[in-house]
Amino acid sequence: MASRTALEGVRGRQLAFAGMRFTFVLLGLGLVVVGCAPVRRAVDWSPNPAPRMRPSLDVARAPRPVSSALACVDQPLVHSWERRMRRDFAQDTRETMARGARYLPELRQLVTDAGLPPSLALLPAIESGFEPQARGRFGELGLWQLRAATARRFGLVVNPQRDDRTDPARSTRAAVRYLRFLHRHYGDWPLAIAAYNAGEGRIDRALARTPHASFWDLAASGRLPRKSRDYVPHFHAVVRLNERTVACAPRPAAAQVHVAAAAPPPRSASVRGTDVAVRPAAAAHCDGSLARTPSLRGRETGIALAAPSTL
Repeated sequence: MASRTALEGVRGRQLAFAGMRFTFVLLGLGLVVVGCAPVRRAVDWSPNPAPRMRPSLDVARAPRPVSSALACVDQPLVHSWERRMRRDFAQDTRETMARGARYLPELRQLVTDAGLPPSLALLPAIESGFEPQARGRFGELGLWQLRAATARRFGLVVNPQRDDRTDPARSTRAAVRYLRFLHRHYGDWPLAIAAYNAGEGRIDRALARTPHASFWDLAASGRLPRKSRDYVPHFHAVVRLNERTVACAPRPAAAQVHVAAAAPPPRSASVRGTDVAVRPAAAAHCDGSLARTPSLRGRETGIALAAPSTL
């Protein structure tokens, strides 16, 4: 009886030990299975997780340097348009620029911030007469007279509920992107401005017939429609009338400037017969964008020159 009880105790311990081994085996297999299972990513259960936005046009392409100056164009077509604006369109020009006074400070700032010539802010003078609601024959709209497809191409919203072309700031940013693109494509501002008016395809076809031609060559050859031939010189005439491009005359050599040694500032000098106000803090620019200094007296041919205070 005692031996039977001892035998049952041994068998019980063996079974318990076997059960423990089986438990350890199951635990090991569980760890292996869990370790090989794919890791699940954490889920953002917040009400409005931040959307992944596509970069804007300005961020997607790092801007290359663009000249901040428009060349002072001396062309017969420009002079002709300037005379016409003085003689035939004087009243219209005054009214247009009076409307533009409301928008030009912001437009110039946006154009300048983009690294483009500030004179381009005057393009709406001939596009829309500075009328934000102006509508063209082919669906153009706004200060810059952008077509719907072009506006969408350069980042504007155009739909039945909203049309950014009538927003002066938004439409200016889109026009700046378009003008930058055109300047990079043609490498020349007159051609870029012509393409803004006539479309890239028309300018490309004209250049295909006469490679390396300038805008003035294309205008003289008759390869552009009349409206486009007039558009660029008209724009330059507006710039000349509003920004006194006489500041872009060739700079005289230092030997041609004669200043009295004892003359106190502000001082006057004679530069080939032109009255010049010489001021230590003034800067001379030749980009066609220098507006007349309100405090500068004298003839319209006066320009500002930088000079050291010890001159």
